[in-house]
Amino acid sequence: MKINGNCELIFDENWQPVKIAIRGSHGHWTGANGDQLDWEGSYEAFFDGTFTADLDIVGGTGRFERATGNIKGGGYNDPETGYAVSEGKGYITILK
Repeated sequence: MKINGNCELIFDENWQPVKIAIRGSHGHWTGANGDQLDWEGSYEAFFDGTFTADLDIVGGTGRFERATGNIKGGGYNDPETGYAVSEGKGYITILK
């Protein structure tokens, strides 16, 4: 997975940091066969290690070449493994 984008630190009314908003992010997921599913979207990362995401599917390679869709979800960063654990729901349309 590759992630890019612009970040903004969000504060509450007492100037305490609340979250980091990441917009304009894009990346891809790669299947076992090497086909890539491309996405663009935004994240909100909270200081308790949780996050939410809203991702648009914008094509890819191989069987995902003209894929479209949207996935919304969230999760947390596992401090023991260093990996993000997440779940998303949405839809993907794959044209043949």
